Amino acid sequence: MNIDLCRQLCKINKIFYARHAQSFSNTRLASWDGWRRLFDSVFSTAATVTAPEVLRGKTGIVTGEMPREQAGNAPDTISCEQEGGAPEVLSCVEARSATGTVSCGEAGKVFGSAVLLLDVALGNARFEHALMTQFPHVNWKFYGVDACDDLLTSAFEVPVDYMSRDVCELLYAHLEHDVRFSRDVPLKPDTQPKLDAVERLHLHAVQVDYAVSFGFMHHIASFEARALFLQLLCTCVKPGGAVCVSLWQFMKSPRLSEQALRFTPAACEQYGIAQKHLEQGDYFLSWQNDSQSFRYCHSFSDSEIQRLVECVKPYAQLERMFCADGKEGNLNCYLVLRRSV
Repeated sequence: MNIDLCRQLCKINKIFYARHAQSFSNTRLASWDGWRRLFDSVFSTAATVTAPEVLRGKTGIVTGEMPREQAGNAPDTISCEQEGGAPEVLSCVEARSATGTVSCGEAGKVFGSAVLLLDVALGNARFEHALMTQFPHVNWKFYGVDACDDLLTSAFEVPVDYMSRDVCELLYAHLEHDVRFSRDVPLKPDTQPKLDAVERLHLHAVQVDYAVSFGFMHHIASFEARALFLQLLCTCVKPGGAVCVSLWQFMKSPRLSEQALRFTPAACEQYGIAQKHLEQGDYFLSWQNDSQSFRYCHSFSDSEIQRLVECVKPYAQLERMFCADGKEGNLNCYLVLRRSV
């Protein structure tokens, strides 16, 4: 896919969200089922601590295993789930939690050190709201990035260090002069993102404990740009930190697939796009009762997801992959990537 088409698709989505920010936010108030599984399996390490024992001098500096009864129970697996081996050494988040001031069970107290989280495509901050509700005793520090400022002004009041940034344009600018940016020459797993691009992905150059992006990657046009984004996201976390993303597989839904097949030709005609120039999995979806307002979306195939995992191997390892959300529980594929030390 050429860069001009990528930018055109990005512009179509920016117009869509500017027009429908309020109605879109109104439909994005509840937590996703997949988030609850992440709370149990990934973010529980920020709230399950051995601090009382550390403060009493029983364990000293924590460098070994977290007791199994404190590690949080992994959720029941489903058919599409894959898990890597659980690390024996505490991650940077677990180590900080273990040397913090209190456990989450001690009401009214929080960790002494902040747990840093970056959310790219923050939206209305409902994930942060859900995280604070689930773990109210964690000293969260949120960094947020989005191209639609109006989404953040609605629904939830969450303290976020926010930056308005068109991440898609950042990716396309980075790839614009790259000769590998073509359908025939895919991004290689050993491709090294430039540091200046990493620094512009969020507010500060500091690395965070968690980086997340939900409901966004399907708006990034071209596999190369999606792979680059995932690599950049991995470089934003500290060694041992976690990256969590959702990948929309809406073509598994009979209702959404019917809509995609019905509206994509009409949208291509409206925007002057030759449908043959779209990549496999690229479609247009309408919104509510507005059959003239479309947004570009990409439905991830299982094979593409595996390719994306391969592309981040220089930076992070797949720790968990599972399906959740929707009536059938398979609308999103979640990846949990652990940053390499």
